[in-house]
Amino acid sequence: MRSQKSELPTPHTSLNRWYASAPLVEGLKEVVSTEPFKVAVAVLKNATKPSFKSISSSSTEDNAARFAWYAGYCDALDDLEKLSKAPLGKSGQEAEEWTHIEI
Repeated sequence: MRSQKSELPTPHTSLNRWYASAPLVEGLKEVVSTEPFKVAVAVLKNATKPSFKSISSSSTEDNAARFAWYAGYCDALDDLEKLSKAPLGKSGQEAEEWTHIEI
């Protein structure tokens, strides 16, 4: 058996560099605009959301952690769609949530 390691792509160090790479933005746009991707996102958001049953017997801390986790999960899926559309009329700005990441 032959084991083949695929190299991970080097991440862009800023959103500005990401948006400057038109092939990457267009490639992601093709993915996120497909019906299977949209349905998958909707299914994942619905399947992982907190429900009355899942939060009614939990502690306040558990409930807060579950809601915070779900919010982050939804933000990540939404951010993928945002990365597929270059911002119009904005001068090189970084989203505050992403500025803490150092690569």
